[in-house]
Amino acid sequence: MFPYTREQMQAVVDEIEKQTDRGAAMIAASVIDGILEHLIIARLVDLSSNRKKALFCQSNGPLSTLSSKIELGFALGLFNEERRESLHLIREVRNAFAHRMDPISFEDPDISAMVETRVTPKVKAYSTMSPRTKFLFTFNIMAPFLAFTASFPQIRINTLDDEPSYHEHFDVVLAALMHLLLEKKGLKDALGKRPSSEKMKLSLLQFSEAQKAVMEYHLRKISDPLQPDTPDCKHIYSDGVFELCKDQEGQYKLLPTPPTGK
Repeated sequence: MFPYTREQMQAVVDEIEKQTDRGAAMIAASVIDGILEHLIIARLVDLSSNRKKALFCQSNGPLSTLSSKIELGFALGLFNEERRESLHLIREVRNAFAHRMDPISFEDPDISAMVETRVTPKVKAYSTMSPRTKFLFTFNIMAPFLAFTASFPQIRINTLDDEPSYHEHFDVVLAALMHLLLEKKGLKDALGKRPSSEKMKLSLLQFSEAQKAVMEYHLRKISDPLQPDTPDCKHIYSDGVFELCKDQEGQYKLLPTPPTGK
């Protein structure tokens, strides 16, 4: 959704034009700050009002400064490097005016040089423009661009848990990991050469109990259909060739999968 109406944007532009150089720089940066906040919120997963306040409004919030908003917006792919530089130019000109007590203008050597050297090539091509006009030109390019970007229908990123492909990827990677840890390092060979259950006991390495519980949960999730649990064997995993069981004492055993129909 567009954060400002066309009338509101035009009113802001008109107000900036009437301001002193200091006032124009301060208001322009403030408007950019507000639009960036709206744009980033549109890009992020849906956030509660409390989470938005913690991110943007608290004095030590991670996105409470214009600089942090610019950098995150760039990292989120909301604008390219050239526009990132234009936004930082607006911010730094604002700071230059804000941190000087004496009367200054865009004709100040430091501010003038900052604008002249850092505007985009397209703006720089207007060689007869004053530094103030080039600054406002940059603002008038960036503000509508950011505002319209926020209205792009597919702007919001999705939580990974809501992405089916993420769960498929997770299960495939986890299955590969479990095979590596539990099966592929000689256990199948041992199964073929020494089929006694004693030789097929399996220890889950030196994992903690919490880690073992997580592994058991995911092994059940990705496994082939399991045999029913018995008092002597909680079935953890099957790949159709063998099954991993845990007995009442918490010991792991690797057992041949019973033939189908028997």
